[in-house]
Amino acid sequence: MDGSTVAVIGLGYVGAPVLERCLAAEYSVIGADIEEDNVNDVQAGINPLTGDPLPSPAMVSSEATTRNRTAVEAANIIVITVPTPVDDRKRPDFTALKSVMRDVAAGAQGGELVIVESTIPPGTTESVLKPILEEEGFECGEDIYLAHSPERIDPNNESWPLEAIPRVVGAWSDKGRKQAIEFYDTILESDVYPASAIEIAEASKILENTFRDVNIAFVNEIARTFDNFGIDIHEVIDLAATKPYGFMPFYPGAGVGGHCIPVDPYLLLNGNKYRDIDQEFLRKARSVNEQMPRYLVEQTKNLAADLQLGSDRSALILGVSFKSDIEDVRGSPYFPIRDGLVDAGFSVETYDPWVPEQSTVDAPYINADLVILVTSHEVFKSLEIDRLAEEGVKGIVDGRDQFNREEILDYGMAYFGIGKGKYLLENPIS
Repeated sequence: MDGSTVAVIGLGYVGAPVLERCLAAEYSVIGADIEEDNVNDVQAGINPLTGDPLPSPAMVSSEATTRNRTAVEAANIIVITVPTPVDDRKRPDFTALKSVMRDVAAGAQGGELVIVESTIPPGTTESVLKPILEEEGFECGEDIYLAHSPERIDPNNESWPLEAIPRVVGAWSDKGRKQAIEFYDTILESDVYPASAIEIAEASKILENTFRDVNIAFVNEIARTFDNFGIDIHEVIDLAATKPYGFMPFYPGAGVGGHCIPVDPYLLLNGNKYRDIDQEFLRKARSVNEQMPRYLVEQTKNLAADLQLGSDRSALILGVSFKSDIEDVRGSPYFPIRDGLVDAGFSVETYDPWVPEQSTVDAPYINADLVILVTSHEVFKSLEIDRLAEEGVKGIVDGRDQFNREEILDYGMAYFGIGKGKYLLENPIS
């Protein structure tokens, strides 16, 4: 696709890596975003997500603008990466996506390839996006080519950078699908798989993440049961995973965060096309996972009662971001856990070196009754348990199976871990 100019609309967690890959493939690129800081970074040759320099071979130009239409007018390939959140009623909110598509319709000259990477319910391209283009006189598949390739990105996973992850591509016409596949072949180092229909591509992304949500919910529910019997579910899972077929390990935790797993099931549950279809399994999974922060708070209260902590009890939360070693706090279980502890009468401090703006202390070694791990940052793995004991910590609540229970007990502190049970000094509670 020599001589093409790519417009990447949305320069966040998805768009910034896409823009970088397009530059590395020696496309001319123009980025667009409503956030001026992101635009300024790209104009300065900086990846707005990582702060690292963007690839800039001499033959490649990169620009950025806050006006989507300006980017569209300069490009013949448009990649849309804006988010599709859910509203207060957990229904898909297409406000940003529809706004961008109106800009595309207004700025396109005809012949453009328009790829939507945003995660959307099956049928959205047909019912929501295609009509916007048709209102401007475009015939999809004839004089503008509409495609969907749901984003796949795993922040901070060095084993699977964007270019190494296989992609699915669907389109409104065979020609559009062929063009989209050719485009991804130039920016990725992985296989690209065609979907027979654009709705199939949309559905594949929903299945990927609802699959994870359901399986995480299953182990979370089993973990809560095993907590009552002192059975270590982590050891159980590891042993089950020795079976070479028919089993895939998932692990329990303090809550499911991020911008995909807590959202995507609702795109199916509450999308217009599926609103009258009762998906009991998905609703149950969402309910279980959304209850995990509350479960952690309840177990923390129980531990405090066992330790006979008074009304002036205190807690230090370790971790704000939803995933280890990133600064992304979207959907993090930290927030309901913090609020639940405050409501339960704890004075709460927070420490997260990845999210300093949310931290209330500069180090994890402070005088607090309980320490509660919410995020499994690598730095927390080397936490000095003896120093916590010296500070007067009486118990540790392990929301991510990161600490050595026996070491904690040896220092005279109590322990509770999700899926590992509750232990007071050397005596397990049975």
